[in-house]
Amino acid sequence: MGHETQLKANAPVAQAQENELGANVKAAPAFQLKAESPIQREKLPGTPETETETPATDEKFDASKLKAASDYTSTKGASALYGKKQTDSLGHTLKTEKTKGTIGYATSGKKAETMDDYAANVDAKYAERNGNAKNKITDNQKDLLDIARKASQDSAYFDQVIDSSEIAKGGEVDYSGAMLANDSFTFSPLLKERIARFHKFMLAVKLYTTKKAKIGSNAALRKRPIAHKWSTEHYITQGKNKEATMANFKAMYADSAYVNGDTIQDLDKFPWAKKSHFVDAAGKVTTDVSKVDTDKTWTKIRAFVDTFNYRSNKASLASEGYASGDTKRFPNTSGVGVSNHIFGNALDLPTAGFAYKADPINDYVAWEFGLQRNVSGETWHFECTGMPMAAETEKAADGE
Repeated sequence: MGHETQLKANAPVAQAQENELGANVKAAPAFQLKAESPIQREKLPGTPETETETPATDEKFDASKLKAASDYTSTKGASALYGKKQTDSLGHTLKTEKTKGTIGYATSGKKAETMDDYAANVDAKYAERNGNAKNKITDNQKDLLDIARKASQDSAYFDQVIDSSEIAKGGEVDYSGAMLANDSFTFSPLLKERIARFHKFMLAVKLYTTKKAKIGSNAALRKRPIAHKWSTEHYITQGKNKEATMANFKAMYADSAYVNGDTIQDLDKFPWAKKSHFVDAAGKVTTDVSKVDTDKTWTKIRAFVDTFNYRSNKASLASEGYASGDTKRFPNTSGVGVSNHIFGNALDLPTAGFAYKADPINDYVAWEFGLQRNVSGETWHFECTGMPMAAETEKAADGE
């Protein structure tokens, strides 16, 4: 067995979506890939190596086994996996950073102590899918996932897969236009490493076709004001949290700190309403907050915000930049979660490169490489699962 992963018991996970480590339960899966799991492990930062690693397998990759991308698509009618909560069954590993550059990792949800544990968790997910005829994993997919499992856990085998494809050999995730560090946080080295390997593998099997995947300016780390702006636009234009948001708007309308001439703006100076939008039951403008008609005013504000187009896909869920209780998130409400992009724990991979962006095969392969698409409606959003870190990614995960 490889050296054990140790988590600091008191590691802060304020950015985590869940805060309890799941029990380590290993059960015989009802569905299992053929690949044996080499116990290659990687220590978390600051964790000493205590045991000798088991050598990687010497199996040779046979490129003739690969099929056309279309042969790996799911059965017609298969339900999508992206955007579904996967933390409980596959875990969720997040970078922690008390101070900038001081990087650790903590896992919530179902914890896997070894690669075999994690493989069993993934196999249980496959078995769950196979319980529904429409979601059943095809024979071609199973063959591909055998290759993916071996490649994700054995660096020599991974290199063989990549070397079989000219486009994969030159594959690159281009962060030149992205923000990888700011005054508070650093983009997760672990996530960056996993995305790099996933991208190359997907190129090799032709499920992703963009050789140089260019990451957008806000697709890795994201500034708090940007996340706030996108989130507020989403929640208002989609008509969500009306009562609570209107309560905030009324408070802003009565507070000079949020009023600039005829405009009601947040503390970042983004405009969200006009004084003329605040009307009474008769539809007349009123300066008396107690007489403001919630429904009529909300309709006017929504129409106003809908003209902004801060984000091209405003209907897609967008999380906040500011913590609950911070008045900088006004008019957004306290119930809106904070984006993991703020802490460097999420990446948006360009969807134009996916051969079949919504197909579950992308999620299956992502699981094998320790990734998950866990934000509602977003085929591009990736975060780390609770897969123990593999030996070949140790330096990357340590930020080296």
